[in-house]
Amino acid sequence: MIDVEHRALGALEHDGAAISEKVPHQLRGVADVRLEPGEWLFREGAPAWFYVLLEGRLRIVLDVHGMQTEFAEYEFKPGDFLGEVPLLMGTPMFGSLRAQTSCRIARLDKQQFHRLIRDSKEARTLILETLGERLLLIQQRSLSLPTARVHIFGRNRDQDCHNIREFLSANRIPYEWVDRDVYPDRVPGGLSDDPDCPGVSVDGHLFSEPPTTREIAEALQLQTKPNHDSYDVVIVGAGPAGRARGDRGGVGLREAAGR
Repeated sequence: MIDVEHRALGALEHDGAAISEKVPHQLRGVADVRLEPGEWLFREGAPAWFYVLLEGRLRIVLDVHGMQTEFAEYEFKPGDFLGEVPLLMGTPMFGSLRAQTSCRIARLDKQQFHRLIRDSKEARTLILETLGERLLLIQQRSLSLPTARVHIFGRNRDQDCHNIREFLSANRIPYEWVDRDVYPDRVPGGLSDDPDCPGVSVDGHLFSEPPTTREIAEALQLQTKPNHDSYDVVIVGAGPAGRARGDRGGVGLREAAGR
């Protein structure tokens, strides 16, 4: 589990190349967070904090239509900071952040963050400049993402179509519905001629026969089998906020989360 020790960070003067060098006295007395490789600093939907990476490497992981996707181009190195966007916009964390190596991070709460940008012109300028750049990156990334991973080609009266759409909606997986009667030109080749046989495509792969919901879940890389025989805590209805709460659960508890 994450080891968080609240103590003075007197060594910040020689850590990092950005804020950690420019305004060390404003960062003393904040939380000192230690992570091992593979551990999460936070998950999507978690409350916003401001972080300064002192040691190690962190990478952003986003939920792209139900698939946990790492973005190597969004990797943080010593001296980098993050969390200013949700703090200034009053939102939870937009994505998740996972340690690639052993990490040491300074963590500031909302009050400490606002005190930092109030008292340090240098920090305020750097943070606001970076804020503008990151908002542009968020916009570009949003425009580049696919609108849906799943395409369903069928008819409204088809019960199989209804079951598949209900399953995807329950798991908050965006899909595109193509009515075969209205848009016959969009029906891909190789699909069954049976008018009551729905076609399903996941990430460009077209099922030759109507898939079961389990087959769709496996194609989407959703977890369909438990990792353990028993659990201490089960969280039902675990979207991003539920998973974030689970990550802040008790130390040593074996937890399972499902939507």
